[in-house]
Parts: sequence; structure tokens; C-alpha cells
Amino acid sequence: VPYSPQSNILCFQYLPFAQDNEKQMAIRYALIERGNFYITSCEVRGQRYLRTVLMNPNTSLADCRDLLHEIEATAALL
Repeated sequence: VPYSPQSNILCFQYLPFAQDNEKQMAIRYALIERGNFYITSCEVRGQRYLRTVLMNPNTSLADCRDLLHEIEATAALL
């Protein structure tokens, strides 16, 4: 993460592709196409980060883990 979260917004990178802005975006688009999660992205100091906003009070740690597993599975296909 480029900074410590102070609210419900988390910006992060998939570390194996940390220096590759295009692959960060490819993960995002492929994840959206898979249909289980929707995330956005942002750019901080020239680096692309994946971005999620946790708004639903029913979101659990299991949901966050599922998102991370989905990101790993998606990145493995790239």
C-alpha cells in the first residue's frame, strides 16, 4: 500500500507485478470480467494501484480473503 489506510478505501498492488502499471490494470479488467468482484484503480506517484472501497457493513474478512484469492487466480492467467 502506498500509505496506511485511514478510512474504508484501500489502495494496493499485486506485488509480483508491482513495477508494471499495465499488468496492474490487466488484473483489474480481468477481475471485473470474471464477475465476482469489482475494483477500481488509482495512480500514486506514477505507480498504478488497485483500489477497493469497503462500504457494506456485511463485508467480512472472508470476503477480503476471497478477493485476494481471486486476484491471485486472475494474475496467474496473465
